[in-house]
Amino acid sequence: MRFPYGIADFRAIIDEGYFYVDRTDRIPLIEEAGKQLLFLRPRRFGKSLWLSTLENYYDLARAEDFERLFGGLKIGQNPTPLRNRYFILKLNFSVVDPGGDHDAIRSALFDHVNTRIEDVLVRYAPWLGQPARIHPDNAIASLQSLLGAVSRTPYKLYLLIDEYDNFANEVMISPLRGTDRYDELVQGEGVIKTLFKAIKDGIGRAGHRPGVHHRGFSGRPERHHQRLQRRGRSEFRAGLPRPVRFYRERTARRTGSRCGRPPSRRRPGQHRS
Repeated sequence: MRFPYGIADFRAIIDEGYFYVDRTDRIPLIEEAGKQLLFLRPRRFGKSLWLSTLENYYDLARAEDFERLFGGLKIGQNPTPLRNRYFILKLNFSVVDPGGDHDAIRSALFDHVNTRIEDVLVRYAPWLGQPARIHPDNAIASLQSLLGAVSRTPYKLYLLIDEYDNFANEVMISPLRGTDRYDELVQGEGVIKTLFKAIKDGIGRAGHRPGVHHRGFSGRPERHHQRLQRRGRSEFRAGLPRPVRFYRERTARRTGSRCGRPPSRRRPGQHRS
């Protein structure tokens, strides 16, 4: 028996004979839960693997593989009517570089979204009568074009987002304008907020189904951060989500600073007055 430690690819686990805990009988419950789903679990709880399971189950282009992948599992004995009935768009924010200023992060995010949309257009070309248009400098426009193309088919789009809070964790712990860059991204007309507004608008108009995977925060990251800012400095540090707290403390140990702030410039033996 081989355990798939660190493997989050459902297809690879089944095809290569790894040990798999079958929880596919929860898929009907997922369908009953609603259109916007948020999975909140600690690290190594199988969130990415569950997304991969849903991806393979709902993917229109993988209908011929259903029996091989799910035939021996619980859901294979009694599949739901929605199996293999969706176009799948899967985003993974952990591969987007959160470094640089707001414009650099915007460019990296748009490049990733456009790349994933291009994959969708190639993969589902036989079902898409009219291809969507890719806008190199505006992935939100590319997404809207894709939603328009999907709406002209009998199918819908299933959106999966892995590492949804990657920007929050990585940007907030940055010693260089961490909180300022974070606010630029998620507040006002920040690029992340605007992207999700476009997703929400597309869901409302066309009835597309998003499956959103989220790690780290137990609520909307911007609201969580605002609550922390209203607290004292010591409570702010204690109240940070564990990944943020860990990286700040690690930075502090390496630099001799506190909470990621620059180390003190006092000479040895010098004390505050």
